[in-house]
Amino acid sequence: MFSSLNFIRLLGIVTVFLTGATLYQYKYPAFCPWNSKGKLDLKINDGQLRHIVKSVVRETRPSHIAVLGDVFSNQWISNAEFAERLARFKWATGQDEGGFLSKDIPVFNLSGNHDIGYGRDTTRQMLDRWQAAFGAVNDRFTLTTDQYPHEVMLLNTQNLDTTNDQTIRDETWHFLRKAVADRWATDFAHPLVLLMHIPLYKPEGVCVDPPVFNRDHNGVVIDQTVLSPWASQYILHCLRPTVILTGHDHEGCKVIHHVKRVAAERVGPTGGSKDHHHPSSSSSSSSSPTKPTDGGSSSNPAPEALTDEDREVLRAWCHAPYRSLEADLPPIERRLEVSSRTFVGTPRALATTSQAQIRRYSGYRVPEITVRSVMGDYGGNSGLFEIALEPPLRRLESGGNGGDNADDLDDASDMILRYYYRDCPFGHFVYFRGLLIADVVVAMLSAALVVIYLTLPGLWQSLVEPTVDFKKRS
Repeated sequence: MFSSLNFIRLLGIVTVFLTGATLYQYKYPAFCPWNSKGKLDLKINDGQLRHIVKSVVRETRPSHIAVLGDVFSNQWISNAEFAERLARFKWATGQDEGGFLSKDIPVFNLSGNHDIGYGRDTTRQMLDRWQAAFGAVNDRFTLTTDQYPHEVMLLNTQNLDTTNDQTIRDETWHFLRKAVADRWATDFAHPLVLLMHIPLYKPEGVCVDPPVFNRDHNGVVIDQTVLSPWASQYILHCLRPTVILTGHDHEGCKVIHHVKRVAAERVGPTGGSKDHHHPSSSSSSSSSPTKPTDGGSSSNPAPEALTDEDREVLRAWCHAPYRSLEADLPPIERRLEVSSRTFVGTPRALATTSQAQIRRYSGYRVPEITVRSVMGDYGGNSGLFEIALEPPLRRLESGGNGGDNADDLDDASDMILRYYYRDCPFGHFVYFRGLLIADVVVAMLSAALVVIYLTLPGLWQSLVEPTVDFKKRS
């Protein structure tokens, strides 16, 4: 079913449970309705997924749940098959009527490429059917707390890059640019948690999946492992999220994006670079892969804030029509710099950047967590993301790695925000045990029938031939 799942739990503020699914098991009943073993596999698969979700929800008690796309293969199926898969998915995740999931826990079901297709495949019919079942593919809302509201954004990344149906792409970019305009208008007042399916661009070697873009003769996306560099840069430089949570890459990946300071002397007033060949200009996310770190805060000094001119030039670029930005790809890569490096999961807080530093329009850091798949081959993994309100004392207890928020307080408050993530591997023994038992039972029954056929022909005939009713014949 789905590939990445996340839980958010309120430890002070918010905790999210994130997960993904085992979508490839859905092929059997759709295309081979006579395949009884395939149907049995599906029942075991659904039961395994239900067991994982139910167990992890019971143990972690999240405040929110996010399914990060690829809920089930939805592209080329009938409405009847869609309804059947929808019912199975809701049963497995406890979202059905009377299910194990509390109605007090909000669930965000994001769309993935297996749900609405990549750019070449997405149609209005697919999109409408999905949204009728799960809600808008693009959405924004505020997690309300006593003092520290957070913005949450669900973004349809399947249609950010070139799409067959241009109206769908226009709608996606209209939503994103409206969110950017609102955040600039409020001077990035609140932290933003961004949920999406396809991860941001990273150079080869950073994550397991290399950057792959397959396009048709019209330039429309056939498939992709990451977003294009320019769309990724737009999200990082213009939207300025605090944390990004994604799916798509089944292996999972943890990355810190270091977003560099943008200076006006390197950017023209309409978005063109004044120095396209400057030796110090580097392409987006162009740094070579570095040794993984523990994801804690860095000791790098904070860069200087942008001048008013710098800020206005960046604002003009962020508010320009998206098609003009796409056409200007090479200069964008040279002037909007991001370096990306992986980190390993630890109990320490993520190396986020405070809103105070983001408002200075200087360099900052954005953690991006690609949640490892919940499929059996990947250990039945889910993820737990936590937004915690903690006293600064914990920074000393955790070895001084509390994230930038500990260093960039706006006032002398005795409580600060920190963000945590950890994988929750459940294992796949239940799934394989069920398949093994099913295969053994089928093999034993088949062997018994063969023995009967070969050694007891009379008994075989009595089993397969119809019984004669002598009373009726008389």
